[in-house]
Amino acid sequence: MQFNSVIKIMNASDQALTSVDGIGKVTAKKIREVLDAEVL
Repeated sequence: MQFNSVIKIMNASDQALTSVDGIGKVTAKKIREVLDAEVL
């Protein structure tokens, strides 16, 4: 699966993120943490 926008990445499930070559469970979790973090 390929994401061509930040919005699509933000809405992607962990399963969708890990379907990308080079993104494993740890990287998907870190991506999710960054995207879900509250910004001041």
